[in-house]
Amino acid sequence: PELAKLAAERLDRLYPSDDEFVNRELSQLLIYLESPDVVTKTLDLLDKARTQEEQAHYIFHLRNLRAGWTLEQRRHYFEWFRFAQEASKGEVTYPQGSPYLVWTNQKKASERHPAELLRWFKEADRDYGDGASYPKYLVNIKKDAIAALSEDERAALCNLIEDSGALAAYKLTKERHFVQEWKLPDLDPALGQVTRGRNFASGKAAFNDALCLLCHRFGNEGGYLGPELTAASSKYSRRDILESILDPSKVISEQFQNFTVLKKDGDAVTGRIVDEKPDKIVVAPNLLASETEDVPKSEIAERVPSKVSPMPTGLLNQLTKDEILDLLAYIEAAGKEKAANFKPEE
Repeated sequence: PELAKLAAERLDRLYPSDDEFVNRELSQLLIYLESPDVVTKTLDLLDKARTQEEQAHYIFHLRNLRAGWTLEQRRHYFEWFRFAQEASKGEVTYPQGSPYLVWTNQKKASERHPAELLRWFKEADRDYGDGASYPKYLVNIKKDAIAALSEDERAALCNLIEDSGALAAYKLTKERHFVQEWKLPDLDPALGQVTRGRNFASGKAAFNDALCLLCHRFGNEGGYLGPELTAASSKYSRRDILESILDPSKVISEQFQNFTVLKKDGDAVTGRIVDEKPDKIVVAPNLLASETEDVPKSEIAERVPSKVSPMPTGLLNQLTKDEILDLLAYIEAAGKEKAANFKPEE
């Protein structure tokens, strides 16, 4: 540890350099050594980097660093992914037979890529294009960076880390119809049946179709808008888990609480406060959408914690009693098919 500290101190004096490629090497070493100033210095280099290639280098190597971040720096990091998406929106096509993604705006490409790279494309008589795997490369970098966040950071950054395309891609496993407006007394007597003999496939389908997967992390899948559920059964009883689904507003975690922002002109905005600056707050009315609303602090009369959970009610009303019990077994088993919950009753 002492040798690593000494190395970090000496290398830190050289960072940043006037040479881009020296900075690339130093950034890797200082990130590995968890130098105290490496996040600040590397994000500053990210902002100054002219090319997509240099920016991607810093984004890639910062992704697994867990220590030394402020929340604002985390926000800064994840905002780059939005910039990367916006930069190519409407400018990339998939020509038939082409193994790469051609930029239709070649002037913009010339501003964001090294001259020697663009020269190669010109000599090959081809327009510049990103590699076909580049979008997936960014997705995987972002996944790694999200995995390095604490639960508090995930809650605070939910509007930046959530996949806005997840809702559009969401599909029910089968056609569903209203079954019953379930109440706790309807299901409480049957909770003992969750222990064994449940149906794994039915529970997994119910977890998807009740929208749990859109908002909650479960194993390596799911969203970040609500609490992680992988280890829910180690913290809460079956009854508690069922009650939290049926009546989500009974107990609301401060981490995931909405606020109603009352303005001086009488208007109000309700949603998750996802960012706060000296002069304004940023509210996300719908966490499954990317839209946010800026509210100047000079216009705010009061902020009131909402007594209504962002999690909707009625999520189980399209499931049968057996499907609900299978869902509870699936959560209790942490999604493991070989768990005792899915073994035949003795």
